Amino acid sequence: KRAYPQLEFRRLYTSHAYHSTMMEPILEEFAGVAGGITLNKPQIPYISNVSGKWISVEEAVDPAYWARHIRSTVRFSDGLDLLLAEPNATFLEVGPGRALSTFVRQHKNKTPPHLILNLLRHPNEKVTDSVHLLEKIGRLWLNGKKIDWQGFYFHEKRQRLALPSYPFQR
Repeated sequence: KRAYPQLEFRRLYTSHAYHSTMMEPILEEFAGVAGGITLNKPQIPYISNVSGKWISVEEAVDPAYWARHIRSTVRFSDGLDLLLAEPNATFLEVGPGRALSTFVRQHKNKTPPHLILNLLRHPNEKVTDSVHLLEKIGRLWLNGKKIDWQGFYFHEKRQRLALPSYPFQR
């Protein structure tokens, strides 16, 4: 008998295989639609899943690039190579699920100083969304990340309460 390593997996419920030849029929039409949209220079640097490298301005504003993006192999691991080269990088998954943060945790270049968090709780977690979010924000703060508390509490009115400057005595 052969022993195989245990692999984690999750069945995907999709209509067809994305980033595969099944996407070929829509590429030309997609590029045409993308060509009708004003594509601007990126304001925030990001990594291309087509190349696994930092996106260039030329790629970001090219409708043909976005059509290739639909069909090309996703170079997520190559992009992680770049990001994990930063010794204290923080990875924050802001969408539903944990797929991307799991990929980061399993990457060969991940080291203990890398902080990996997901902002949305898993449906099986037995905490409220607000508790989960506050816990993750707290972890960011504990790891030295600056939190915009004014923005976080913008909907609440805060009042200052004067307290004595000496320790309370019973």
